[in-house]
Amino acid sequence: DTAQTAADSTDVDGEAADSTVDGEAADSTVDDGPTWILGRYDDVPPAPERVVSSGRRHLEVRFSEPVSMIPGQLSNLSVSGPVADTLATTVYSTGPGLRRTVGVHVDALSPGTWTLTGQFPVADSVGNTASPGEIVFDIPDGPDDDAPRVASFLPDSSAGTAVGVDRRVTIWPGDSGGVRFDIPVPGAVQDGLLTARDTSGLDLTNRLRYAAPNLWVFDDSLLGVPFELTATSADSSLAVRYERAGASGTGELSGVVDVRPPAPAGARVVIEAYRSGVSSTSPIRSVTVSGGPFVIRGLPGGLRVTLRAFLDTNGNGTWDAGLPVPFTAPEPVTWLNAPEPVRARWETSLSDTLTIDLHE
Repeated sequence: DTAQTAADSTDVDGEAADSTVDGEAADSTVDDGPTWILGRYDDVPPAPERVVSSGRRHLEVRFSEPVSMIPGQLSNLSVSGPVADTLATTVYSTGPGLRRTVGVHVDALSPGTWTLTGQFPVADSVGNTASPGEIVFDIPDGPDDDAPRVASFLPDSSAGTAVGVDRRVTIWPGDSGGVRFDIPVPGAVQDGLLTARDTSGLDLTNRLRYAAPNLWVFDDSLLGVPFELTATSADSSLAVRYERAGASGTGELSGVVDVRPPAPAGARVVIEAYRSGVSSTSPIRSVTVSGGPFVIRGLPGGLRVTLRAFLDTNGNGTWDAGLPVPFTAPEPVTWLNAPEPVRARWETSLSDTLTIDLHE
């Protein structure tokens, strides 16, 4: 957590500081100096706050802050209640990136009060893992609504692409596609929930791949031809046409990055392109240069881009915010909004220079 404050307005004895100098009022036109930014290192782990059931086998757990799944880490969650204890068989992400909720799949629970205990395989944005704990929740009486529903088509709206009214999705270079359900669907293809056919009617369903408990993605070979994906939910069936963008639909963005004073030997500059106006933790393209001219290729035509450039002093490819103890300075970083959208089939040159200032 961070807080912003001006310089302290009291002296060392706790008395209010005099706003006059030699009996004259302070000149309001004089710069008061820099504003201090006080910060505290975030070492608070994310904690589960509440559980909501969506059917007798599926729980949605809300955390105190946005979290993401830790790849390869298994959960040790268990559920105890009025009948018998059971293990949570699957923990899964409810969407891309950092989110306040994760899904938990369990054996069918009877109505009543239950307790979820253990450690979630999740971490916050700075890597703090969730602490073990327990949280109480209720399974209400009533019919068990356990049917899967489509949550989103990939690339989804968080990446700047949504299924429009014409139900078409364009796959740009570097993108991948798929379908995310609201609950785990390991048998989506076998059960007929997903089918894929090309424009001639050829069945391409065998090119769908099971990637996560609630996520199916496309084999790379499927993206070579236009095809129609049909997703069947509990109460509807939706067909979406996927088509890869051709080279004529993409453009380039070029510019110059200037490091002042010159960067230390071996340091590289990472330049990342983000979709302007879209909250995303992942760039759509990035390049690494030693400084000077750069070109980012394969950008969607018409895209408005925000660039982030940082000096990668340790070579890990990601921006590091530094540490208070032992003190490690943050890697210098700068942002720039491209004034013009990317033009398909053309190279758009930035009129401004990306300048990274190294403060000694």
